Amino acid sequence: MAANPKLTGFTTKGGRRVLGTRKRDVRLGLLTDELMVEINDGVRNAAVQVMNDLGKKGPVWSGEFRDNWIAVSKQQGGSVASSGSYPYSLSNVPQLSLEQKEQVRKIEITNTSKWAKYALDLQKGRFTPPNFPRPKDPDRPENPIDPGKVVKTGKRNPDSPTFRGEISGGSGGARITAPLDWYSTYLKGGEFKKSLRKGLQMGFKGKK
Repeated sequence: MAANPKLTGFTTKGGRRVLGTRKRDVRLGLLTDELMVEINDGVRNAAVQVMNDLGKKGPVWSGEFRDNWIAVSKQQGGSVASSGSYPYSLSNVPQLSLEQKEQVRKIEITNTSKWAKYALDLQKGRFTPPNFPRPKDPDRPENPIDPGKVVKTGKRNPDSPTFRGEISGGSGGARITAPLDWYSTYLKGGEFKKSLRKGLQMGFKGKK
């Protein structure tokens, strides 16, 4: 007996996550009409779970990064969802087309903030004066909008670029609102897979 279709979750370059059906399931014709509806709901629910995980775990200074996670259909014929802000809901995730069984169904999650690669600890930058804080940037307050999110204080290397979360102990005035490598830790840990499973289960349970 063939295995049931499964929901996949993997990362592409630039901090994007892709959720959807496997090529193997499409190739073997496992996607019945009923399963397509359930998988559509499961993929969308999983996307909401992951987007809210990322909003909760990621850095929050002005809120711009947290509020710029988007979900995009990577399937021809899929709908376009409205952009939203944290916390995210199903209205912020597009519907996948149920018409074309031969297509792999995937939703890509990415962050559109201009600071995304820095916030994800994927690119080094200079986070010391005069680069930060940015007094000429009206969208960036001098202090985080949620002081309770500060997880570490210390100092940075003023002579070389560093990752956002890369600070050492001691006085210096540097503050971070998410640990170094929070993003890769989330993807490699069990919480990412747990959210995928939870979302898929929500999609299936909704049809029973």
